Amino acid sequence: MIKLSYDFEHSPGSWVAMTHSKIEAAVQGALVSTGVSLQEAQILGALARREEASRAELALDLRIEAETVARVVAEMTAKGWLEERPAPAPGQGARLRPTEAAGATWDLWVPIGHELRARATEGFSEQELSNLKSLLARLRANLEREVPPMAPSRPAADAARDSWANGLEPLFLELRSAGELPTPSGVGIRIVELTCEPDYSVTDLVEAVSTDVALTARILRLANAAGRDGGVVEVATIPDAVARLGSRILREVALTFCLVPSRSEDRCEGFDHDAFWARSLARAVMVKELAAVHGINGEHLYVSALLADIGALTLASVFPREYAELLALDTDYGRLLHNERRALGIHEGQIAAFLLRDWKLPSTHIDAIATFARTRAGWMQSDDEVSLHDKLLVDADLLSRSLLDTPLSRPSRPFVASRSRLANLEQDAVDQALERGLATWRQLCTAHDLSEPSPRPPQRVRQALMAS
Repeated sequence: MIKLSYDFEHSPGSWVAMTHSKIEAAVQGALVSTGVSLQEAQILGALARREEASRAELALDLRIEAETVARVVAEMTAKGWLEERPAPAPGQGARLRPTEAAGATWDLWVPIGHELRARATEGFSEQELSNLKSLLARLRANLEREVPPMAPSRPAADAARDSWANGLEPLFLELRSAGELPTPSGVGIRIVELTCEPDYSVTDLVEAVSTDVALTARILRLANAAGRDGGVVEVATIPDAVARLGSRILREVALTFCLVPSRSEDRCEGFDHDAFWARSLARAVMVKELAAVHGINGEHLYVSALLADIGALTLASVFPREYAELLALDTDYGRLLHNERRALGIHEGQIAAFLLRDWKLPSTHIDAIATFARTRAGWMQSDDEVSLHDKLLVDADLLSRSLLDTPLSRPSRPFVASRSRLANLEQDAVDQALERGLATWRQLCTAHDLSEPSPRPPQRVRQALMAS
């Protein structure tokens, strides 16, 4: 057995943590007679310091999970202790303020707080208390000062991904605590985990799918629709559906069903949800086909391609009016991201990275989608910075847009490079990839009740690419 050792007796962090634990326990004990919980007292204390705050700001101040803050705030609002005011600007979050009823409760607590303070500082002189306050302030100042990293730097992809998060976590937490962000099902995350490697177990996949009643019904319906023309017997189990559809279709239908949020009404003018998901499915299917043309396995790219634009969907759902105005400006992708950040406080690439991290998806998907956004925006310094897998995402996006006749109004430099890469591929190989991808895409659109746009014939896609 390994014995872990550390000189805690010489650690200021340990001294402060143990003291804080004792203070918190004393406060909790004193609150029993008041009917106020510790978390309610902490929130009132935070509002006493800053008068008003958003849920996300309270979560950061108190180091409490956003979901917990949202629950406690709801309970305090029901008690009449908090009132909510509209956000001062889009994306900033509603402001919470204490009510007069909260003030009466707080007045009961203040004498208890003073009594605990006297108990904790018994035997201290005024000078000693002043010194303690000064020393703790210096400790905080030292920790807040920027210093060179003591450990080796992280990979460039991690650093680039994290740099997008700077200063944006409060906004994301605010949106999440308000229940406004899409959330995949638990079985969806499980399927991502199971199928992230090419040699995944079909048996495990079948077991995971079978735990979701709605997903099981969707797959059985698709399998029976596929066999209806041939007059074959209807299937009633997922293993029978796999025998008819194949494990690849099972995986892709399952992933899409579980990861794609429920479609809502088109509240954002200029943003068609069905068209969005039809194009996302086409991109996801085509990235695997393009990978095969290059002689590599692209199974792991399916999820990245499917969710590459999840940030745009989120902005259209959360800020429908504001996002519609941005779409109407008809700018290139890089300028669109800039406008999103300026108008909404966050752009679609950033919110996608937050979402996927919040869903606990593998970092490979987060990195791929972040790079995809930066590449499309033309923010990469050189083409050498982009891996073949990242280029395949851009190529698949361009190919799917050409297939569905939804071209970019203002193609950026990366799409010009993508067009050149696709033009240099063997024409027959690309046409065959398009034929296979189109068949799979139609199956997926049927499985997800998407109104299927009329795709171009594969032989015309290359002509359209060259003309775009």
